[in-house]
Amino acid sequence: MMLLFLALAQAIYYGSGVPPPAAPRGSPKRALFTDRDYPAEAVSNHWEGTVRVELTVNERGAVEACRIVQSSGHEVLDAATCNIIITRANFTPAKDDNGKPKKDTVLSPPIDWHL
Repeated sequence: MMLLFLALAQAIYYGSGVPPPAAPRGSPKRALFTDRDYPAEAVSNHWEGTVRVELTVNERGAVEACRIVQSSGHEVLDAATCNIIITRANFTPAKDDNGKPKKDTVLSPPIDWHL
């Protein structure tokens, strides 16, 4: 089974402000997902799909909210995506005009779940 890894370094910001958006902290090739993350229910049912999420990143760089904007069509894959990102992802916070960290929103690239 092969799970395509999400590198949040490819996250797309869709806000309207300058300064720069939240950016992933650490190596841009750091994978958040492993093959072991594929939900057992999805494996046994041969479920696959692509998920996109909108993340709210707080002033400390932690993901405090995850909202599905494109569903895989399988709730278990959608939920696993958000759970993994919330618990593992760590961003460098966006900054306001004064250079202070601020809350921001990030749109993920497609996250593919494939067996």
